[in-house]
Amino acid sequence: MKELSKKIFVGGRPVIISGAIYTAASLVIVLSAWLIGLHRYDLGRTISAYIGFRVWTAVLYFFCATTMFTILVIYIYRTPMPLLKKITYFFVFFCVWGCSIFPCNDDWSEKVTNVHLGFAYGLMFSASFTFLINLFLIKRKGPWIFAAITFAYAVCFIIALLLLNWKWFDDTIFIWENLCIYLLMVELYLEHLPIVAKEDKT
Repeated sequence: MKELSKKIFVGGRPVIISGAIYTAASLVIVLSAWLIGLHRYDLGRTISAYIGFRVWTAVLYFFCATTMFTILVIYIYRTPMPLLKKITYFFVFFCVWGCSIFPCNDDWSEKVTNVHLGFAYGLMFSASFTFLINLFLIKRKGPWIFAAITFAYAVCFIIALLLLNWKWFDDTIFIWENLCIYLLMVELYLEHLPIVAKEDKT
């Protein structure tokens, strides 16, 4: 068990593994739905909607999210970063886990779906906050530009989703939602690299 732990928790490997788990689970859930004609090629549905369409996909995603949550919490705990960032990251992935516990499907339970939406909004705003924090912590030009782009994207996402209700955005929400998730994963991966500013020792 210790040997397995050593292999998993090396550098940014936990983030890569978690990203692979999310990608594999999403592909199985979405493609299996499309194969049986369930909202086939419908990009206006969120990944949460696809997960909640069927019981077995909701159960599958719960186990995947629990695995991801466990791996990433250990990674965040072990990775040197400001306490505020650790707390925010913990909250981000707690929201991811919460979304998996409460599937999004009004036909099953409107109350459960509302709890799911609460976690989803918590995820959206807390992830955006991590992007904002990096604008103040990162000093090197390249990584800072990435942080600026991710934060700008998060702001545009929130505005388009909550304020403007753009039809083209709603009709392709699946793309924009997953892009946000992968940007978060890239940001988290970068935490183990020496590009995030530490205290200046000079």
